[in-house]
Amino acid sequence: MALAIPSVLLAGVVGYAATSPALTSNASLLNGAPCTVTLSGASYSGTCSGAFVQPTATPSPTPTFTIAQSNQQLFTMAASFTPSLPGASHAGSSLVLLVSAAGDGNSSFGLPAGWLRVADVTDGNPVGLHLFYYPNAPAATSFGVFTQSPAANVAYTIAEVGANLSLDRTGTATSGATAVGSLTARLSAPTSAPAEIVFAGFGASQGATPQSWGAPGGFSLVNKQDSNTVSEAILSAQVVSAAGSYGASQALTTPAWAKGIVASFTDPSGGAPAPSPTPNATPTPTPTPSPSPSVTPTPAPAPSPVAGLSIQPLNSYSAQLLWTAPLGVARVQILRNGRLLDDFTFAGGATLAYTDYLLWQSTAYSYELKSFDAGATLVGDVSGSVTTPTQSGSFPVLYGPASFWNQPIAANPAIDGNSAAMVSTALTAYASGANMANSDAWGKPLAYANVVSRLYAVGCTLYDCAISVAGRIPRYATPVTGSDHHLIVIDPTTNTELDQWESSYNALADAWSAGSRYIGPTNAWGANCGPGQHCNGAVAAGFAAFGGVVRPEEIAQGHIDHALFMAMPYTRSGFLACPATHTDGIYNDPAAIPEGAHLQLDPAFNVDAQPWPQYEKVIAHALQTYGAYVGDSGGTLSFAGEPNLDRGYDAWGLIGVPNPPNFSSLPWGQFRVLQLQAC
Repeated sequence: MALAIPSVLLAGVVGYAATSPALTSNASLLNGAPCTVTLSGASYSGTCSGAFVQPTATPSPTPTFTIAQSNQQLFTMAASFTPSLPGASHAGSSLVLLVSAAGDGNSSFGLPAGWLRVADVTDGNPVGLHLFYYPNAPAATSFGVFTQSPAANVAYTIAEVGANLSLDRTGTATSGATAVGSLTARLSAPTSAPAEIVFAGFGASQGATPQSWGAPGGFSLVNKQDSNTVSEAILSAQVVSAAGSYGASQALTTPAWAKGIVASFTDPSGGAPAPSPTPNATPTPTPTPSPSPSVTPTPAPAPSPVAGLSIQPLNSYSAQLLWTAPLGVARVQILRNGRLLDDFTFAGGATLAYTDYLLWQSTAYSYELKSFDAGATLVGDVSGSVTTPTQSGSFPVLYGPASFWNQPIAANPAIDGNSAAMVSTALTAYASGANMANSDAWGKPLAYANVVSRLYAVGCTLYDCAISVAGRIPRYATPVTGSDHHLIVIDPTTNTELDQWESSYNALADAWSAGSRYIGPTNAWGANCGPGQHCNGAVAAGFAAFGGVVRPEEIAQGHIDHALFMAMPYTRSGFLACPATHTDGIYNDPAAIPEGAHLQLDPAFNVDAQPWPQYEKVIAHALQTYGAYVGDSGGTLSFAGEPNLDRGYDAWGLIGVPNPPNFSSLPWGQFRVLQLQAC
């Protein structure tokens, strides 16, 4: 210690009493203690007696919240994902992870060990926004596997913070299903410590173009993933030095559905040494020695992308391909069993998660992934295989639980007063030609898009052409060959269904057009507009085009859990029955059956006692439980089935169903028309 004194004796220092400032209770009296004193700029060493020393108070360490490194990534239709950093983290630091999940905004996440949940913002609309953190994390580049159900697009940003974080306050905000240009989220209460780090995370979906957003005012950008409008995420932070109710106002460059989370964190340790931000290698100031590489490795550069292809089954009917594109890649093709599935642009260095649907249970499939540079030169060709598991549980159905397609018929339903006449005139008279339209000419073909599938503005030639319709369509999508040229494309990342009638693809121009085309949700009512409203559709009755379509998996499992779609020759004109929204009915006859009519096979009829093939019994039981809705005029009595066309294999043949099957043996005279309601 150094003492400023008025006199110095050769033997030591004596007789000095401090007069200013006043001594406090923790002052010490020196009595023969070694000391050094300074007088007029000169220092003298010896022993001190009779002097009081006032210790200087040691201030509490101030926490430092250095953002050491960060990363971001987009996964498509991921049932699981592993967040990672570009370099090894420092043991004892913390991680903050923002996840923007597409789905329907209600993804359920399973967290790896060490991770804690900060906040979730879900309201049934994409995106679902989730913030997690990992205090006192180990040194690593990846930190466990997150699972989500159902699988959906995931955009994440992750940051390493040079502090042992403890959650203090949170706040959330959502715009719901309203596209906004900005969103503000604020902490629910003032911060409890003078020094904290506040993170602001925002997610967006359904914007017309990707965001080009920056950090909110007062915040610094940590990282962002805004390459795809389905699920975008941005994470920002600021270090504050006074208690307050902090908030963040995030500007969106394109109006979109948005959600936000703000969260503040303290460092109870009072400030652990912070790692230097990656990639700068600034040495730790003396006297703290620089970490030894054997204890804390110097942050490494991002690893080179691995060209290997990983394939995993998600369930009995889909598989996911995971692959990281080498630098220089500009375009990718995916093939299954030698058949081209998709062809799309893709940037080198990014990770691809591509989900293939329409698979059959307990079946082996081979995949090939070809990559090309900007000059269309083949630069990579990797392959792999996967075997799907046996189906577990019931095959999923489309549309919401409250949809008319998914409602069983109540016991003792009201029967229309003219039912007998309609059954006799419009059903039994045409029974000999009854069938299921599951051929490549007349079925309802289904394809599935991925977030990387090409986005097309679908041209229009006949109806509702003033409405712009755009959707992602995979390369394998093919319309049926009959005159309707129907095509249905489902995009699970947005829960939408693109319906086309008289659909056509121009390979030379790489363009799609249709006589009419519509897009709607796959988790809602099941028609192009609500009950009682009038609108067109890709099918005559205005239904969602895949509504009521029989699928091979449903026959294989032995039950169909929805109503069927039915076409017939003798449809009524000038009358629209709910839930239809439109009609192309032909005959002005009360004995003709109107589109939208709900038909039921009498539940008292003993289906199981009939000498029918199993597939016919499955159809008959569905007609008793759910019935069939009349949706179109056609040349025969027919139920709608999914063709093999877009599957690339004969699914109907696998279960012994003819193409098309004949249903003339159904007891058509024992059908009944449920009470008609005019719309």
